[in-house]
Amino acid sequence: MIRKFGQRAAFTLLEILIAIVVLVIGITGIVAVFPTAIKSGNQTVVDSYASLITQSVVDGINVGIREARYRTNVTPGAESWDYFIFEHDGVQDDITDTTPEQYFTVAGLDFCILLPRGQATNKDKNREIILHFPCPADKISARANPTIAALTNLNDEVVNPDGRVRTVADPGGSGIFQFRKTYLLGRQIDKTKNPNPIRDEFLGELIPGSGTSGERLIKDPYPQYSFGFSIRRARIDTTAPRGVLTVADDFSDNLFEVKVKIFRNFNEGMVPAGNGLVPKNNLWIHEFVTLIST
Repeated sequence: MIRKFGQRAAFTLLEILIAIVVLVIGITGIVAVFPTAIKSGNQTVVDSYASLITQSVVDGINVGIREARYRTNVTPGAESWDYFIFEHDGVQDDITDTTPEQYFTVAGLDFCILLPRGQATNKDKNREIILHFPCPADKISARANPTIAALTNLNDEVVNPDGRVRTVADPGGSGIFQFRKTYLLGRQIDKTKNPNPIRDEFLGELIPGSGTSGERLIKDPYPQYSFGFSIRRARIDTTAPRGVLTVADDFSDNLFEVKVKIFRNFNEGMVPAGNGLVPKNNLWIHEFVTLIST
C-alpha cells in the first residue's frame, strides 16, 4: 500500500519492515543450502577419485596375476608359493634386472604380492590366511620366507567397527585389519631428482615466504590418496546343500577374494591413541570387494 504525503508517494515503515523480513527469510533459505551443496560436491569428488583409483588397482592386480606370476624357488622339499609383480603408482621399490623368479627372496619389495594358500585340511574361515599389502616392516621377514605357520600369525592387529584397536587375533571376525602402511599415490620414485615427495605435475606455485626452493602448493588432490588391499582364497560351493556356502565347503586355490581400501591423508607416523582408537585419517574411506581368478 502506498501512502501520499502532499504530492509524494511512499511506503509505510511497517511495509518496509515486512519486505525486509520476507527478503531475509528468502536469503536465509538459499544460504542454508550452500553447506549441504558444498559437502555433497566434495563427497562427489572424493567418491570419483576413490572409484577411479580402485578400478586402476584391480586392473593392476589382474594384469600382474595373468602376465607376471612366478613361484618362489625355495629349497627342494620346502613350501613353494606363487606371487606376482604388481606395477602401479604408489609402488616405491624399483623393479630391477634381477631374475623375476628371485624377486621374492629379497625382503621388503612392495611390488611382490604373495598369493595365499592353505593346508589341504583347512576349512575354518577364521584360520584362513589373509594377506595385506603393502607389508609393514615388522612383517617382511614372514613374507620373504613364507610358511603356513608364519603367515597365520600375521593378522595380529585388528580394529573393531568403532575404530578401536585390538592387538589379539579376532576369532569372531568382527574386527577389521588396521593398515599401518599404504601405497602413497603421486610420489617421486627417484628422490634424488626432487627432494619433494610429490611429483611435479601435481604441484603449483611456491608457498609465499618459503623461498625459491621451498614448499609448493598441491594443485591436484590426487596425492592425498593412498590404498592398500588384502587377498584371501575364496570359498567355493563343494558340498550340499548347493547354493549355500557353509564351513564344510572348501577354499579355492584359483579364485581369490580381493578387498581394496582407499585412504585419504594417510599418515604412517600416526599410532593409535591412548584409548586404543585409530586416528581418523588412517581409517579407509572406500572399500571395494571383488573376486579374481588365476
